[in-house]
Amino acid sequence: MTIRTILLAGLMLTAAVPALAQEGAAPDRAAIEEVVRDLLRREPELVMEALQALQAKRESEEAAQAKMAVSSNAEALKGTPAEVVANPEGDVTLVEFMDYNCGYCRRMTPTLRDLVEQDKGVRFVLKEFPILGPESVVAARAAVAARNQDRYWDMHLALMESEDISMEGVRVIAQQLGLDMAKLEADMNAPETDQVLAEDMQLARELGLRGTPAFVLGGEIIPGAVPPEQLQDMIGAVRERS
Repeated sequence: MTIRTILLAGLMLTAAVPALAQEGAAPDRAAIEEVVRDLLRREPELVMEALQALQAKRESEEAAQAKMAVSSNAEALKGTPAEVVANPEGDVTLVEFMDYNCGYCRRMTPTLRDLVEQDKGVRFVLKEFPILGPESVVAARAAVAARNQDRYWDMHLALMESEDISMEGVRVIAQQLGLDMAKLEADMNAPETDQVLAEDMQLARELGLRGTPAFVLGGEIIPGAVPPEQLQDMIGAVRERS
């Protein structure tokens, strides 16, 4: 939509109001809408271009808000030592918010596992975001509890591969990993685990996250699954900017 067309639309509306008033009646909504419809009949591309401009404006505003949210929560996004599951001395921090019931999270897990094994500069932080049902919460509790036996990463990978993330499934995984089940169950229900999940959920809300997986990299939020090559390119771009 050209500036001339925008101005024309404004001028037509401006002209219509006093013209209608001169006819002895206050301008009403129907009359003004008819002027607009007439313009749109003659310039139908006006609607599409206006919608595109509005969408671009919204996306720009959302991106700015996301950057501000990431900046405001920079300390929390660094992760605690227990949340850094790979390469704690890495030069680039990648944060994942995930849910063990999320199919996209599951499909991305091998990519992320291989990435942190091959690129020792990627400091990988996990944040629990169990939003897809009660079993998601059970699995998240089990993963957090496994930190107390120094098996968070192992439990995470096992849960992502398991078809059963109910409490029974957790018990099977714990046995396979050689964990102390009594301790795991006690830690799953401990106040400290409640606090970890509450803090992660609050952080996700402050960042405006709506689904999983969601990543934070180089000060930006990346919603959804990312192809391996694209993720590597993004990490390379962050390094170049550093």
